Amino acid sequence: MTEINFLKRMKKTPELPVKIYSLASPGVTMRTVPAISKMLGFDLVTKKIIQNEEDRIAVMQDQYLLEVFKASGGVRFIDRSRWMVDDQKSKISYKDDEAIEIATSYIKKRKLAKSDEFKLLKVTHLYVGSADEKLKNVEERAIDTGVLFQRMVNGVPVLGPGGKMMVFLDVNGEFTGLEKIWRPIIEVNREVEGIQKPEFAENKLARFLKNCNVMKADVEDMEFGYFEQDWGDRQKILQPAYVFKLRLPFNKGEGFMKSAFVVEAATNPVGTLIRYKRKTEEQPPRV
Repeated sequence: MTEINFLKRMKKTPELPVKIYSLASPGVTMRTVPAISKMLGFDLVTKKIIQNEEDRIAVMQDQYLLEVFKASGGVRFIDRSRWMVDDQKSKISYKDDEAIEIATSYIKKRKLAKSDEFKLLKVTHLYVGSADEKLKNVEERAIDTGVLFQRMVNGVPVLGPGGKMMVFLDVNGEFTGLEKIWRPIIEVNREVEGIQKPEFAENKLARFLKNCNVMKADVEDMEFGYFEQDWGDRQKILQPAYVFKLRLPFNKGEGFMKSAFVVEAATNPVGTLIRYKRKTEEQPPRV
């Protein structure tokens, strides 16, 4: 029997105003990419190199790279000359509050989302370290800031790898890139008849771990909201879910990997959110 240690548990059934929505087809083609670049404030339609691959369309011009993913419509844009680039001396001097203000202003100026459609999730930094030959004068510098925002739908958070938008800033607080997975909603697919109790989701988690021969797991968090999938997923429905954040031991308990488990929360869901594989993959965190 699987031993599950709940570090955080949901005691009551959420009472948030949720519905089940139909999502727009991304419709990503060679013709739609120039409009996306203009939306971001950059003209990437001249002297360009285009890669039309199976999963994405990439446009490269000078130091700029724009990727648009066909399955999700997700967008990644970077200035390769400054994005996560270290000049061996500079470090961030501005505060996180300033970074949040800069990133929020960019989103509003480019009309990437309305004010009530997102909230701040966290601010992250990329650090580099240096030292002399004798390992003295060790210095750690922050050279990049990522301001991550979470999508909100009528006050309900969107969980998962999708429903996120990150604005990247360099050491001077200037824009260097954007990542956004934010599928447009078309209409209400159906009303939610009811929400399953948290115990329902916990039981499904226990059965899944048992079937995967996982003997021990820590539940670090349990959240409720809409669930939006990653870059390569052709998601057609946005619906409420319970999301477990897990820590799974491996190598005879000498280490652990982080994973997640998602359960449809509506009593009348549309299909299955995720088809799970038996083996989980470890993802390196950004801190």
